[in-house]
Amino acid sequence: MQNYTIEVSGPIYHQLIQQASNQNSSMDNLLEQLLAFAPLIWPETDDTTTENALMAVHRLSMIFVDIEVDHIDEILDDPMIELANADLGIEAL
Repeated sequence: MQNYTIEVSGPIYHQLIQQASNQNSSMDNLLEQLLAFAPLIWPETDDTTTENALMAVHRLSMIFVDIEVDHIDEILDDPMIELANADLGIEAL
């Protein structure tokens, strides 16, 4: 069996270690379990699907092209955004 390396952030790595510990499992087994769901999360795409997705992104981009948001950098740097997304971690898996 060939092994590969992936890079994850420190917090994600620690969450994976904690999850593996909670399940009395190894990190390898946990990752295999998580990746078993990958087709459900990231369905296979073909050229048509990709082209349709890119066209949809383009249409959405054009809808908002003339809208200006004052202080967008400050808004995006707001630490409350990170807190609002804190419950989106992998603990639910």
